[in-house]
Amino acid sequence: MKRSIVLLWAVSALLVSCTTKNDTSAIPIQDAESMMFLDEMSGGRTYVLLQESSIDAVVNDIDKVMVDDGKLFIQHNPSSSGSYHEEPAEISVFDMDGHFLNKISRKGRARNEYVNIVAWCLDTRKKEVVIVDGAFTVMKRYKYDGTFVSSVNLEGYVPMWDVMFAGGKLYANMLMPNNAADDIIELKDDGTFIPLMTPRENMKEMGPFSGGGGIGATPQMIDPELESFYHLRLFDNVLYRIQDDKVQSCGTFDFITPVEEDEKEFYMSLDLLNSRPSETYETGTRFIIKTYEVNSDRMVTGLVHYVYDKSTKKCTRYRAEYKENVGMIMSRFNIVGFTGDVIITRATPDGAKYILKNAADKVPQSDLEMLKVLAERENEALIFHHP
Repeated sequence: MKRSIVLLWAVSALLVSCTTKNDTSAIPIQDAESMMFLDEMSGGRTYVLLQESSIDAVVNDIDKVMVDDGKLFIQHNPSSSGSYHEEPAEISVFDMDGHFLNKISRKGRARNEYVNIVAWCLDTRKKEVVIVDGAFTVMKRYKYDGTFVSSVNLEGYVPMWDVMFAGGKLYANMLMPNNAADDIIELKDDGTFIPLMTPRENMKEMGPFSGGGGIGATPQMIDPELESFYHLRLFDNVLYRIQDDKVQSCGTFDFITPVEEDEKEFYMSLDLLNSRPSETYETGTRFIIKTYEVNSDRMVTGLVHYVYDKSTKKCTRYRAEYKENVGMIMSRFNIVGFTGDVIITRATPDGAKYILKNAADKVPQSDLEMLKVLAERENEALIFHHP
């Protein structure tokens, strides 16, 4: 109930500020006082250790987590620890205590199987998992228990960074062919789509995807309970809000350099390489942009999160140093999902061993005991950062 009230209030605030007219003014950005993003953003954290009693429940290289009906849907690598990306990803389902429940289908070439998950999300109204299989350019649906529902071919398929469910509709953040911009489409159950930001005739003029120019799109994950959602389009440096197929601009981010039309200029633009977001996340009250800072030698020196507050319409910059930030090492500062306004990160056995060996004196006792347990396990764990 509390979550519903927060979401209703946040959406109401957006309706006042973003739907009356398009806004291209700069969004105010302020620096956080603290250097530790998750410590400042959250009021506490809890761990979920994932069960290891079944060979079907080996979970490493966690990439994405979604939550609904008291279940954790986890995209991960089924290989043993240390075999990073040796096998295609799969989706396993756990309860909130970390007990394994089931898998979502299995890898294979049959109609009810998948080969390569390029994007997926939860349809929380139908209680289905939606998977885009890049090997056959199809969209497949499964019930939460793994039961196969349907498989449809995708019209005019181009690579999709993410599929998203909001307001009862399915959307995709896709890579535009032969262009450095990403775009939003509404994805229909029959595999057809409605472009929301680029006219269909313009998409046809761009020609089929050639594999070049895929440099502007940004992976995007949103809370499926949202009625509307934001999209950061790098082509024009604008933050957009989408609801009921209507697109409204809500201002620009000055820290992002708009994508140049000439891709050669893009690759030579150090300013753009400094600021290009790598992922975005959206909860009920916040829009989070993950990006990196690099030095003059183009070496990554730190990780930065810009957090846009939907109520104040301001953005805060949180910076975390590599190596020196113990909290960052512990969570690997890798946001993999959220539920409501609870941010979920991953913790690895190797990361736990590193901290116990090199920085145990800087870790709170409650975290230390959990890290000792994690260091002896094979599966990764999830950390829930509470507001």
